[in-house]
Amino acid sequence: MEILEALRTFPTPSNSRNKGAFEIPDVESLLLRLGLSAIKASSREKGDLRAHFANATTGENTLLGFSIKSEVGAPATLLNSSTHTLFRYSLLTDHENAQDVASRFGSSKVRLLFQGFESEGIKVRSLGAKSPEFGSNLQFFGEDLQFLLGGMLLKYFQGKGKYLNTILPQCDEGQPPGRQTLYKLGNFLKAIALGMTPSKPWPGYLEAYGGYIVVKQDGSLLALSSSNEDSFRDYLLSHSYFDTPSVTRHKFGSVYSIDGAPHIDLNMQIRFG
Repeated sequence: MEILEALRTFPTPSNSRNKGAFEIPDVESLLLRLGLSAIKASSREKGDLRAHFANATTGENTLLGFSIKSEVGAPATLLNSSTHTLFRYSLLTDHENAQDVASRFGSSKVRLLFQGFESEGIKVRSLGAKSPEFGSNLQFFGEDLQFLLGGMLLKYFQGKGKYLNTILPQCDEGQPPGRQTLYKLGNFLKAIALGMTPSKPWPGYLEAYGGYIVVKQDGSLLALSSSNEDSFRDYLLSHSYFDTPSVTRHKFGSVYSIDGAPHIDLNMQIRFG
């Protein structure tokens, strides 16, 4: 917990020149004293901090993992973009017309390109996750979730909003989302937060059982306990939003052909705060 206290008292970017990832000398010296080499787990793991909790009633000692997220340098990322977070779409027009629109609107600004498709009357249909691993993991939450997520991501790139809870009603003709849809989407966000990664098969287990510890921009700490599942899901649903990853790094937003039909990919990145 000394590590968290060091983070809490360290100057934030509002009163320093640091804007992205940066070194914290106070924490580095603390890590050396504790015999630790890193303040976070590897990218393959969700639990950054593990602690034993004793139950005063039963005497049971439970090891819980917490994922630490920091908003000090930038908004915290819930779902990191990668080659496994691509979603595929078909363009309901001929390939030549799709390429013509792409050449006029350009693909470096993907949001402008999709607004161009919309203004030209070209309909876009979500085909779900491109990665077999991610698509298989999404099956835990129902057959239709990957297509819903694809539709929501499309709305974001069309400029219809960024927060998931404001985009979701637009995918159902403006009607409030049903309880089952909210439950499935909330459970997906919880799984991403506490165990699931898009790049490898998920067995359905949650690694960071304890929840999230968020270091806010002002240095204060926010603890989100996964033991209260409803509150944890509601928080993620209310505070999660789409962001645009690097187009050149992740190679999406360009029209390509499958059996003569035009297709295009979008990459999903979700932050919260």
